[in-house]
Amino acid sequence: MRLAASLVDSIILVFVLLALQAVFVDGAFSNSADEAASNVVSTVNFVINVAYFGTLVAISQATLGKRVFGLYIVRPDGSRVGFGRAVARYFATLLSAAILLIGFIMIGLRRDKRGLHDLICDTVVLRR
Repeated sequence: MRLAASLVDSIILVFVLLALQAVFVDGAFSNSADEAASNVVSTVNFVINVAYFGTLVAISQATLGKRVFGLYIVRPDGSRVGFGRAVARYFATLLSAAILLIGFIMIGLRRDKRGLHDLICDTVVLRR
């Protein structure tokens, strides 16, 4: 379920990236400095990713992908995840991916279904 939710989030964010690329690299703001435009798109895309995961988790306890599957992110005691912790969790997911996906594989191996990013940020993903 979590993998499918991540795929939905990825699809949403890819469309945002493609729109940004169309505007800045291929469109109205394009010029001879295509590399600079690509750097701007990459930076803006990174900021959008951080804002997407941080804001949605802090406000509604779930990203759009997690909502589709009835999943939500909370602290182990059931309290809400704040914006700072949600942003930290996003960065921790990058770490989970960077170490050969071991942080994600942990989800399937642990009884409590917590990945490395959940353990680092003291969060848990539950189903409604």
